[in-house]
Amino acid sequence: MPRSVRDLIEPLWYTGTATMLPTTVVARASYPAATEKASGDGSKPIDTYPDHLYVIPEGKPKASRFPVDTSKSSWEQMVLTIELELSETLVGWYRNPSSGRHALAIPYEFGDKSLLMHPDFLFFHQDGDDIVLDLIDPHRHDANDAAPKWAALARYAAEHGEGLRRVLAVIRNAQGDLRALDLRKDGIAEKVAAATNKELMEALFAADGVSY
Repeated sequence: MPRSVRDLIEPLWYTGTATMLPTTVVARASYPAATEKASGDGSKPIDTYPDHLYVIPEGKPKASRFPVDTSKSSWEQMVLTIELELSETLVGWYRNPSSGRHALAIPYEFGDKSLLMHPDFLFFHQDGDDIVLDLIDPHRHDANDAAPKWAALARYAAEHGEGLRRVLAVIRNAQGDLRALDLRKDGIAEKVAAATNKELMEALFAADGVSY
């Protein structure tokens, strides 16, 4: 339906304190992103990467690339580097925002609250005549919201699987290795929901996950 009509209807989708029901992600006209960050008395550049759906315009430094600040999470940088190596079929990727109508948002329950989780990376690949989507979500598995977030993402993958190729949760374990868990596996949502602390989550990734 036209955006003007959607703007009238979507506020009605709120029920009390519950989050809005999932709806279509709206493509933004532009994607504001910093290319530098404060450092001491000055600034330093943020690393940029190729093939993002939104890129720095021609004529600017680092044109045709997109900045992602992974300085606080070296393993997020590793995830991005690994995924971009699949360039033979990669059409483009999207750094999913952490809020707003331009983000893919998955409802989840956390205690008595209804919240939204936002998978970090969306990678679009050519698969024959089709475009398929990989959702990759690196996340600290010692965080107390990891289990409900990933359980919700697994349920989303089961209910909305058309066009989804891979849906992976990624951690860095105690040995410093990256492990990936396929959230499309049968029964995985229940297993993830039960992994309510760091030790249980690492055990799950060790048993059901794979080296990433």
